[in-house]
Amino acid sequence: MGVHLSEHGGTGEGVIGALAGVGLRLFGSDGRMRGWYTDCFQGEEISAIELLQRTGHARVVNQECMDVPGSDIIRIEDRRVKKVLMGGKEVIPLVKAAEGGVQAKWATLTKEEVKRF
Repeated sequence: MGVHLSEHGGTGEGVIGALAGVGLRLFGSDGRMRGWYTDCFQGEEISAIELLQRTGHARVVNQECMDVPGSDIIRIEDRRVKKVLMGGKEVIPLVKAAEGGVQAKWATLTKEEVKRF
């Protein structure tokens, strides 16, 4: 590929990770992105279509990267709704909602869950 990797002033532990980050970005699957949406409130339950309208995104996806129907109810788990880069598009990932919600089938990821995504 003609790429030269070297460390400059450290242990070199981050060199491979940096190259991996470049590859992920080039292929459109870079994971979490900077920034978040604050038009939602922690504990709020809204439809997928309303979440899309508030955030200006085209997709909310489940754990299998499948689109969630617009009528499905989503519980906002954190005070910030995070997005990730998946397939070259910014999407909002969801998980199955834990028991105890009013009617939510899905839930947004918490800050810690997005870090592991």
